[in-house]
Amino acid sequence: MKPRDTESNRSVQARRRCCSLESAQPAEHFEATYFKPQLALPAKRAPAGDQWLHEIKVDGYRLIAVRNQEHVRLLTRSEQDWTSRFPTIARAIADLHVDSIALDGEVASVDSDGRTSFKCLQRSIRRNDDHGLVYFAFDLLHLNGEDCSRMPLMERKQLLQYILASDSNGYLRFTDHVQGQGDEVHQAACHLGLEGIVSKRADATYTSGRSESWRKIKCIRRQEFVVIGLTEPEGTRKHFGAFLLGAHDGGGKLRYTGRVGTGFDASGLASIASRLKPLWQSGCPADVPPAPHECRGVQWVCPKMVVEVRFTEWTEEQRLRHSSFLGVREDKEAGAVMIGSEQADALSARTTTQSEQGSSKRSRRRLGHTSDGQEEDVRIAGVRISNADRVLYPEQGLTKRELAQYYERVADRMLPYIRRRPLSTVRCPKGRGKHCFFQKHMRESFGAEVTPVAVSEDSGKADYIGVDSLPGLISLIQFGVLEIHPWGASGPDLSHPDRLVFDLDLGIGVSFGQIINAAEDVRVSLKEVDLNSYVMATGGKGVHVVVPLARRAEWDDAKAFSRDISGGLVAAQPDRYVATMRKARRQGRVFIDFFRNSRGATAIAPYSTRARPGAPVAMPLRWEELSEIESADAFTVTNARHRLVDQADPWDGFFRSRQQLTHARLEHVRLQRPATT
Repeated sequence: MKPRDTESNRSVQARRRCCSLESAQPAEHFEATYFKPQLALPAKRAPAGDQWLHEIKVDGYRLIAVRNQEHVRLLTRSEQDWTSRFPTIARAIADLHVDSIALDGEVASVDSDGRTSFKCLQRSIRRNDDHGLVYFAFDLLHLNGEDCSRMPLMERKQLLQYILASDSNGYLRFTDHVQGQGDEVHQAACHLGLEGIVSKRADATYTSGRSESWRKIKCIRRQEFVVIGLTEPEGTRKHFGAFLLGAHDGGGKLRYTGRVGTGFDASGLASIASRLKPLWQSGCPADVPPAPHECRGVQWVCPKMVVEVRFTEWTEEQRLRHSSFLGVREDKEAGAVMIGSEQADALSARTTTQSEQGSSKRSRRRLGHTSDGQEEDVRIAGVRISNADRVLYPEQGLTKRELAQYYERVADRMLPYIRRRPLSTVRCPKGRGKHCFFQKHMRESFGAEVTPVAVSEDSGKADYIGVDSLPGLISLIQFGVLEIHPWGASGPDLSHPDRLVFDLDLGIGVSFGQIINAAEDVRVSLKEVDLNSYVMATGGKGVHVVVPLARRAEWDDAKAFSRDISGGLVAAQPDRYVATMRKARRQGRVFIDFFRNSRGATAIAPYSTRARPGAPVAMPLRWEELSEIESADAFTVTNARHRLVDQADPWDGFFRSRQQLTHARLEHVRLQRPATT
C-alpha cells in the first residue's frame, strides 16, 4: 500500500499551489457554460486499489458554482441559473479569498443525524429558505484565471480544501474522501443508510460527460419517474392519495410503472396538488396504460412533472415494489425519464467493472444474443440490425436498436431533406467516442436500400451515398452512421442549389444568447429582400438559418448572395460578427459561415443525430421558440420523442415556399454591402 500524504504535507502543497495561482490574471471571457459536469458510470462494486478516492454520495442538487470577480452564478446540469434559489450559498462563494473560481458540488440539507436529505432540501426550497443548506464542493475547475481541470484530482482536492477553509460560516463544505479500501467504505455507507459512494481516480483530470474515472456505487434503488395520474385521497389525507407513475421504454413509449403513496408531508401535498391542477386531462397519457381496474377513480395528468422515488425492486410486470416518494426533480426533463435506466446504466458499465474482476464465461456473454448463443434477429423497417444492443452513446446507454427506432420515428419529417441528395456521413461503428470516420463515397455495399447518387468530380463520375426511403435510412444506422450531412442540391439536377444555409457558430467567449441575436439579424437582412427563412438548432454549438430556393440560381450566385448578406452584417457590427474562417478573428464574435453554399459543401440534416456526448439531434424550430432554448444541443434522441408527438412540424410549408434569387435581389444585396468588407 502506498503511503498516504499527511495532513500537514497536503496543506503545504495546496498553499504553495494557491500562491502560484494568485498572480494569474482573471480569464477575460470566463463563462459558466465552459464547465459541463463530469458524470459517474454506475458500478456494482467499488474499484480496488489506492489509486481510487471514495466519497460519500450527497443527496442533493448538482450545481456548478462560478464566480467571476464579485458575480456568482449557480447552474444546474442543464445550465439553468438557480442562483436566486440559494442566495446564502452564493454570498459565501462571493466571500472566498479569490478573484475567480469554478466549483463542482451539490447543495443539500443535512438532518440531525448528519445525513443529507433530499426531502428536507425540497422543504427548504418550498419555504424559500436556504439558511440551513450546505454546498458540498468536491471539485475545483478554475481558479484565478487558470484552468484547473487538467490537474490530477488529488491536487485539485488539496487546493480546494485549502480555499474552502476561508469560509467561516459553514455554508461551503469540502467533500472529504478515503483513499483505497473501497469495499469497506461502501459497506459503511450502506450500514449508515446512505445512498452510496462515488469512487474517483486520484490521478485523473476532469472530463465532461460520463467517464470511467468516476464510478457510482449505490446502496438503494432510486429513480426518476413521470407523474401520469392521481388517486383520490383516503382517510385524513387531503389533496390526493397516490401518484400513478410512468417512464419511457427504449422504443419511446410511455409505460405505466406503478404507484407511490408514501413519503409525502402535508405541506408538500398541497404544493404538488396546486402545480398538477393545470395539467389535468381527460384520458390516460401512457402509451401502455394500467389495467382497467387500476384506472378507476384516477385523475389523469399531462406527463410533465418528474419525481424521484425510492423502491426495493422491479416486479416481473415492470412495476415498483415498496416505493416511497422523495421529491420533485425540477432539474430533469420528462422526456428523458427512461424505464429501468438504473439497470441500463449498470449494464453499460459492466465491461469496466468486469475487467477488474477477471474474465469468465458469464462476463464474455455478448449482448443481443438468445439463451442458446444465437444472435437475436432484430429488424426495423425490414432491415436486419446486427449487434442491436451495442451501446453507441455510452452517456445514456443508448443502443443501436434504440437509435434505429428513433430514425424510424423521424423518417417522415427527415427524408424530404435528404432524398436524392449526395450525403456525407460520420460513421462510428463501435459507438461515439470510439473510432469514427468521415465517408461520402460508396466504397462498400450498404445494401440495396442505400442508393448511390452519381456526382461529377475532377477525376470523373463518383458514386456518393444516397437515401430515398426509410429502409435506406435505417441501413445507414446499421452501418454505424451517427451524422448525416446532405448537399444543398438534389438530383438529378445538382448544378442548382435549392437551399441556402447560414451557419452561426460560437467563437471564443460567445454566449448562446449572442447566437440567437445573430440569427434574428440574419432573418431581418433576408426579409429586407423579401426572403423567408427557417431556423434550426444544430445539435452542436450553433444555429442554422435556412432559405428554401427555387432551383434556378447557379452555385456561384448562391455563394455570392450569402457572402454579401454576411458581409453586410459584419460591416454594420464588426464587434459582434465575423465571416472569415480564421479562428484568431473569432474572439468574442459570432462566426457567420456562408461557405456551406458552395457546390459540394454540406450541412447537418434536420433531425440527424450528432456524434457528440448526450446524443443531441439537429432540431428544426419555429422562430418564436429560438429564444426559449438554452443551447444548440438542447434536443436529444430521448427528449425529441415527445416533441414529435406533441407539436406540429415547425418547418411545415418549407417545400411550398421555394424562392428565387432574382437578379434584382442579388444586385440589391451586392450594392448594400460596403466595399470595405
